[in-house]
Amino acid sequence: MDLGVGNDDYPDERLPTRNPPRFPPVPFDFSVSMNVLVYRPELEKEEVFENVLIRDVESSDEEDNSSNVVAFELADGDNRDRAYWLQSTLMKAIYGRVRLATVLRKRNRTENDTILAEWEITNERCAVKQMSRQQINKNRQRLAENPIQEIHAMQYISSSLLPIGGNANREAFASVMNEYNVLLPLDVLYDDYYLYSIMPYCNGGELFTRLDESTKFTEAQARYWMRQILQGVQTLQDVGICHRDMSLENILIHDNNCYIMDFGMCCRVPFTNIQDDSEGVFLPNMRGDRQMLNADRTMGKWSYMSPEIAQSNEPFDGFAIDLWAVGAMLFTMVAGFHPWSRPDRAEERFLYLTGGYLERMLTEWGLGLSPAILDLLQKMLFYDARDRLSLAQILAHPWMQGEVEAPDIRPSWS
Repeated sequence: MDLGVGNDDYPDERLPTRNPPRFPPVPFDFSVSMNVLVYRPELEKEEVFENVLIRDVESSDEEDNSSNVVAFELADGDNRDRAYWLQSTLMKAIYGRVRLATVLRKRNRTENDTILAEWEITNERCAVKQMSRQQINKNRQRLAENPIQEIHAMQYISSSLLPIGGNANREAFASVMNEYNVLLPLDVLYDDYYLYSIMPYCNGGELFTRLDESTKFTEAQARYWMRQILQGVQTLQDVGICHRDMSLENILIHDNNCYIMDFGMCCRVPFTNIQDDSEGVFLPNMRGDRQMLNADRTMGKWSYMSPEIAQSNEPFDGFAIDLWAVGAMLFTMVAGFHPWSRPDRAEERFLYLTGGYLERMLTEWGLGLSPAILDLLQKMLFYDARDRLSLAQILAHPWMQGEVEAPDIRPSWS
């Protein structure tokens, strides 16, 4: 494998450019938020919980399926036997907020059962992205982040990675997430006012916050996270998805594992064997040749955005722009600051760092970085996407083969 300058996986630019194929839409369930009598086994008592989100089976599928998604079903209990006790706000989101929630399960009642409660509390927590349907309808065509697209994308990824039919117990579900380093959905519900995307709770918060606490990572610490981030990117490439908003803020940590999240700007990447309305998941050896995407609006965060997306006037390679963002993430992890404020050649730092002078500049700044990481950063952050390393080249780079330093597990961020 050639680790010199040049992307060995860049699409054939003689192929026609295309718009992204659509994600397949499927239905999901209506829900109600109500006060519920819940049994607490550890206290052997019943208690009324407020703000419990329960699937309303008889009212499901009332809306057009084009805006809905199917819920993931766990083998050790249908999602219809699960409810969600909504609690504190973890963070704000564009269309609403993310709330901490506790999972409730339906009780197995016996003939002589004296407990009236239909539901029982569990020790399982989850994160619920509660989004205003009014704001979604008003802004999802105007804003770059589309929550309906995000849910479709997460379901598409789930159907690619989980067993056929989407059935897995909770241990298997966690194992899949740890193997592929992508956040997967547990459930999706809606009511008259909100859309609820229910995801596993990650106790470590964002990787950006972890970095902010440390100022910067050692190279061994950065390599630890990079291996997982690149596995997540590999997962997305294997299912043919471009994230378009890769950033340290969109990496969630749970214990010592991290997961790519926030798919509101992502899209499917076109391949010659995939039609625009193809809804199935195509394995890499069935997709044909990857094609360039037609120019689209500016998307993502300026500090991680590739120059071709910032300009938004030429076709681009969906895989290359995600890897550019990962290069900017790695730079930030080991330097302790973003490489530039905007990907614009009018900014002198951007001009020189992406023009082949990165090693010289970072050495002059006295950051104490190894020659290997300086070489990798330069080859990930060349201005022209044709000059940057592919994912396979990055994984094979000598810097990626070094030792790692696992972080300490922190107290829960909630």
